[in-house]
Amino acid sequence: MSTPRAAALGLLLVTLTLPTPAASSFWLHPHGDGSLYRMGDLNEEIRQVNAAIHPLSMDEVKRGLAAGVELGLPTGSPTLDVSVDYTYMMGSTSAGDASGRLEYNVPAHKITGRVRFDVSSGSADGLDFWIGVGAGIVSAAGDVQVSITGEGAATGSFEGTGPVVEALVYFDVELSPGISFYPEAGLRYARVGGVKVDGTRVFNADGDEYSLDYSGAFITIGLKLGGRPSTEQP
Repeated sequence: MSTPRAAALGLLLVTLTLPTPAASSFWLHPHGDGSLYRMGDLNEEIRQVNAAIHPLSMDEVKRGLAAGVELGLPTGSPTLDVSVDYTYMMGSTSAGDASGRLEYNVPAHKITGRVRFDVSSGSADGLDFWIGVGAGIVSAAGDVQVSITGEGAATGSFEGTGPVVEALVYFDVELSPGISFYPEAGLRYARVGGVKVDGTRVFNADGDEYSLDYSGAFITIGLKLGGRPSTEQP
């Protein structure tokens, strides 16, 4: 196992096993995201395809939307949160005309453990500023579809996994007891290497392993429901 992947798995396991005081409660964070992607290998392939199908053209995959939910285990401290997040990351591109169609679908499932710290000492009541880190696993499972009018269609399925490391900043804006507005931004490393198509590992023209790179900046908008950390004893 590679060192980045081992480190990501280690932090995720540590996050999941952190103790939770009896006074703590769960919180839930449903969210929608917008992300930038690198996708160097895929976009190089798309550029080659565009040269072959000119004047048709498909867009490079440089960004995507996402949706997810985060489950929190407040530690009982007003300045520390731990959580586990699941996010479904989307991305696709296509081109076609009456003669046929080519489409790439590159979704991924991301699971991360996160630790955040409140650094808003002296802020106004109901407004908290947090910073944090996260680590985990990203798993790609998509396909490329080719159809030619009058001849049929073919689909190649791809898969692969890789490590995720994130740096996060967000505001926790309390709207009412137990409900907060939750805007967040961050940077993410999330590269799926050793991609397999129909079970066979694929390589670039230079011999390097083909990868799908979901790394980049992201923003998140959602609500935090319940579980606001507190030092009060029951």
